Amino acid sequence: MSLSHFDPCSSACPASNHLGWSVERSLAQKHAWLAQRLAPWAERLEAVRSVAPEGRWGYRDRVALSVQWGDGGGQFGVRRRDVLIPSPDCPIHTPRVRDTVRLLMASLPGREGFALTFLVQSGAQAVLVLKQSAAAPTAWFTPALERALQGVGIEGLWLHYYPGAGRHHFTKRGWQRLWGRPRAQDDAGLWYGPGAFGQPLPSLHAQALDEAQAFIASGPGDRCIDLYCGRGLSLRRWLATGAEALGGGTGG
Repeated sequence: MSLSHFDPCSSACPASNHLGWSVERSLAQKHAWLAQRLAPWAERLEAVRSVAPEGRWGYRDRVALSVQWGDGGGQFGVRRRDVLIPSPDCPIHTPRVRDTVRLLMASLPGREGFALTFLVQSGAQAVLVLKQSAAAPTAWFTPALERALQGVGIEGLWLHYYPGAGRHHFTKRGWQRLWGRPRAQDDAGLWYGPGAFGQPLPSLHAQALDEAQAFIASGPGDRCIDLYCGRGLSLRRWLATGAEALGGGTGG
């Protein structure tokens, strides 16, 4: 996938420099950043691993995008120093994310009574985070939009009312499933909800789990506590070795 397939990225975007760099330059910069912050152990750092060059594009299927309202409607993007950088066609996002953003931008109502602050998408589950406690209008969600979202791979759409939304996107209360299924299934066969966390690059995640499993070498009679296990891919590994395992994290 080539960057030329997309609109140019804003130079203000934190990831824009890396998008224009070679893989070698990008990895060298990341290694230097780690070496600086882990200076006492810099000599022990291994080379930063990466995916194949084509895997740098269109892989991020979990995003949290800020929303800013203007005269022309709402814009989705990332914030840097309190300035919104619109990213409707970010080349890092999967086609599903880009299509979801496009459909919602064209369909959502104005900000009156609809204090949309974030769009949080985890794979096939999308959440509109509203900075309000009162119920928002839903007439904008038409059968045509439902079919369009289904067509791009969305299986569940939620409204989440959170008057304190800001640094945190979710709270325990205020969830309203507007349409679809409450859970979706990923490529590994694991079920997840709208607040689920998953590593964005499965191949690198698998390598990390391989090394962790070889190091831990769990088996029958062992007990593992897996903190922040997300959807449970790592937890499933420890259980498969015969160990007793307890996981905690964001499975949504």
